[in-house]
Amino acid sequence: MIRTFRFVTQNAPDAAKLARDHVVWLLRHANSPVEEENARLLVSEVVTNAHQHTASPLIALTTVIRPAGLHVEVFDSSRASLPAPAAVPLEGEGG
Repeated sequence: MIRTFRFVTQNAPDAAKLARDHVVWLLRHANSPVEEENARLLVSEVVTNAHQHTASPLIALTTVIRPAGLHVEVFDSSRASLPAPAAVPLEGEGG
């Protein structure tokens, strides 16, 4: 069974914590095979980016739980254009 959930929070310093806790709660209650720590890390990263790099008043998270996986979308209402990807040397370790 595929289930979709939406979570909206204020764009505040605790937004990432609230979003990760929400996703982990969903995974536990859906008996999902997705590793909680992986989901926690990835959700934290994308929500923190939305918090730090936008002036959007709200951050919305859509979570789709599938039998074999998880899909998460983060939305903010910022109208700023996305930055262009930086060129990274082949021998570089970041990026």
